[in-house]
Amino acid sequence: MDRKADGMDSRYWLQSVIVSALKIGISKKELFEDYYFDELSIIFSEYCKFAKGADKTVEVEEVSGSDFFGF
Repeated sequence: MDRKADGMDSRYWLQSVIVSALKIGISKKELFEDYYFDELSIIFSEYCKFAKGADKTVEVEEVSGSDFFGF
């Protein structure tokens, strides 16, 4: 019996995470090298809010490069 990788098949949970990351602009390499697994659910949740327009009052603050990087 050949099963396709869908959301209902728990054998493919990692592939689902990779696809979700790719959809929001995180490459597979970045996913495995630059992110902690615990923070991914927060990132996906915040992206979902942003994509749905729930957070329309986003405040943008401009800072200099030295302030941003802590120099």
